[in-house]
Amino acid sequence: MTWAAAALAIALAVAPLALAGEGGSEAADFVRLPPPRPGDWRAAFDEPVQTFASYKKTAGRAPGFETRRIRLLPLGEAREGDDELIGPLAEFLGAYFMTRTVIEPRQPMPERVRRRPSRGFGTQYLADDILDAIAPFGLADGTARLAIASEDLYGSSPGGGYLNFVFGMGAAGRRVGLFSAARYGLRYGNEPPGITREKRIFKVAAHELGHVFGLAHCQTYSCGMNGSNSLAESDSRPIHLCPECLEKLEWHLGFDRVLRYRVLAGIYARLGWKDEEAFVARRAEIESSRAAGPARGQER
Repeated sequence: MTWAAAALAIALAVAPLALAGEGGSEAADFVRLPPPRPGDWRAAFDEPVQTFASYKKTAGRAPGFETRRIRLLPLGEAREGDDELIGPLAEFLGAYFMTRTVIEPRQPMPERVRRRPSRGFGTQYLADDILDAIAPFGLADGTARLAIASEDLYGSSPGGGYLNFVFGMGAAGRRVGLFSAARYGLRYGNEPPGITREKRIFKVAAHELGHVFGLAHCQTYSCGMNGSNSLAESDSRPIHLCPECLEKLEWHLGFDRVLRYRVLAGIYARLGWKDEEAFVARRAEIESSRAAGPARGQER
């Protein structure tokens, strides 16, 4: 039995799919982005829209399921509770990207990484240097490496200089990314319902791995691939991918979206994320019904 088949069997055994609510549609499930507000990522950075055609040219086809891996690398000193999340995070990311995951032994922060004091978060480490230090040079099997840091990060700005901080960073060309959990314990008092430190960490990990697999920031829908310039902006985006980003990733990795939705439904059920579970269960039913009709083309 393949990993995907085993995961599906577990998901169905734990949480049999049921369509939550009545009906469902693209318009109801996927919300188009409003104009950016001052301070939002899209207001600060003018990024081009990534078309499906441009994605195919830059990302290409990934190696098959049996070959590719996601390698999670805990980096630096762990803070309380961080190590306990790595196992559930690995399971979630395996389902999100329909790819086997491997947890590597924790390593110290490389000495070559530049650092500076930050305001309220201890020492900040330069994300660009970390990517250089952990990049899996020479790997041609589609392996992606994601570093998990407890320390705060800063990074180079697209406009030059350095940003005050970054939640994470991903480099598609080198199949490497990282994120920091340092800022995810903050509470403002006006977070959307259901926001937790765990969910923030899972969301940023999926976002940075999306970059590693070639996805640019989404400019069209409220989507897990939206850029974030603040914790509040990050909290406002969903964990799921919009139709355009999901189609790119499905083409790149070669998975079946219905299977992916069903496996995620089981994982969300175990995490107690009822809204996310209902969303992927509904999308699985919609996509399954759609697949039973005229075949949906995968090539453009």
